[in-house]
Amino acid sequence: DARLVTFRIEPGQEVAAHTSPSTVFLVGVEGRGTVSGAEGPGEFGVGDVVAYEPNEIHAMKAGSERFVVLAVITPRPGSR
Repeated sequence: DARLVTFRIEPGQEVAAHTSPSTVFLVGVEGRGTVSGAEGPGEFGVGDVVAYEPNEIHAMKAGSERFVVLAVITPRPGSR
């Protein structure tokens, strides 16, 4: 009951701040960048994991290299 999404964010690109009705886990797969949530932005890289509560605002931004992040969204949006 989950959705997996891989974000490949090129240098200078970002995923704008948004919310989800589900819990969202982000896992750093490649490169470095910034993720931000209710507590503000933070550096994020390979192996880092962060969780966002349902309806918590979050965003991602690449640094000077490609930033690849795996998002695990559960429960799967629209499945209930």
